[in-house]
Amino acid sequence: METSIRNLDDLPLVFDCKKLAEILGVSTFTARNIMHSPGFPVVIAGPRRHRIYKTAFIKWLEEQAEAGFKVQH
Repeated sequence: METSIRNLDDLPLVFDCKKLAEILGVSTFTARNIMHSPGFPVVIAGPRRHRIYKTAFIKWLEEQAEAGFKVQH
């Protein structure tokens, strides 16, 4: 899976599940699981409209790196 994201500055200010999957290099199914995990900073803007703010995502990502990231299915 090729991504145009080279560093955190390249992230859009707000993004969706598809972009999250691209950023993390995972499937959209796995990205949705991550988005629904406790503590993930997702904003629900309506049915099927989940959005992630860049600043909240970076903070969450740093917390996961400190704690040891694991995806639960």
